[in-house]
Amino acid sequence: MTPSKRIVVNTAAQYTRTIINVVLSLYSTRLILAALGQADFGIFSLVGGVISMLSFITNALAHVFIGGVLMLLLAAIYHPELHFPTFLYGEEIFFAELNRAAQLIVKYTPTLRISNIGNVSTGKVNQKQRAAWSKETLNVIQKQFFME
Repeated sequence: MTPSKRIVVNTAAQYTRTIINVVLSLYSTRLILAALGQADFGIFSLVGGVISMLSFITNALAHVFIGGVLMLLLAAIYHPELHFPTFLYGEEIFFAELNRAAQLIVKYTPTLRISNIGNVSTGKVNQKQRAAWSKETLNVIQKQFFME
């Protein structure tokens, strides 16, 4: 199957799935409303909404993705004086040490899952340049946080 044909088939399958979900949701809502009555259906909907919201928040917190750019943006918001010397190398260590130096609490979360998608931003940069950036970053972090 060609890629363009696969896209068409997958799109049609997704639209079909969405339409079936909407029809089933509307029909089941009618059945539940008839069985529970108006007042109990409101309570049922409220409880279902709260559970959905809490499960969304729990799932979002369990699968946090913090990339280097996001960390630099957060650092710029919380530490306006931040001047990180290189981009996309060592910003996690730099940000963590900056927070430690400010006596902020960093908590260890063993259930946190981190996915590393290596070289997405720097895949087109040659290895020599990436090595130079890594070295520069490590030197700055060592001088700023680990040398007395």
